[in-house]
Amino acid sequence: MHCLIDADSIVYRAGFATEGEPIQNTLQTAKNMLQTCYSKGETHSVYLTGEGNFRKELYPEYKANRTGKRPQAYDEIREYMQKHHGAQVSKGIEADDLVSIAANALRDNLVEHVVCSIDKDLNTFPGIKYNYVKDYTYTVSREEANKAFITQIITGDKSDNILGMKFLDVKKSSPWYTMAKDNGLLSKRLGPVRAAKIIEALEAGCIGSGVSLNFFLSS
Repeated sequence: MHCLIDADSIVYRAGFATEGEPIQNTLQTAKNMLQTCYSKGETHSVYLTGEGNFRKELYPEYKANRTGKRPQAYDEIREYMQKHHGAQVSKGIEADDLVSIAANALRDNLVEHVVCSIDKDLNTFPGIKYNYVKDYTYTVSREEANKAFITQIITGDKSDNILGMKFLDVKKSSPWYTMAKDNGLLSKRLGPVRAAKIIEALEAGCIGSGVSLNFFLSS
């Protein structure tokens, strides 16, 4: 089993949990969190978010609502992860993007893997997931992944400052994408061409298999 670790949250959790303490305590806390994830497999890859983000180029207000400060040891933790844990740093995308790309490649090659993260966005593709905070392992099916994917498209994501369609109550959709298809909600949100691609992909089960989102959202 190969562990794919989205380490961005570990940087923050370890940093804030030991704020004001000696740096050795902070790094040890980060190490402990990583090792908790390592225990879920024999090999591992660690990912961190680097500079640039294509989402902000498409939508400048992306995550503009996040004004919280970074932990004092932010840079030290990241440097430690790169030097001692081989952390890979993204460029132009986020750590969870690298995780999903790696997971798709491993799945295509029939390699067993587990995604270690507390980010709900990583529930938009199928596979085994591990929440290191709750010490909880679970499996996301293709159906569940598609549901999470389409739900975010329609409702948006307040935590990322992505607005949704205020009039929609997703709980009333049954099955979950029929309402979007019949009522034209996706067409209103994405336009008819893009919406048709989404519906076609969902019905074919393609989104859950890791096909690039860029394909579906390109005109």
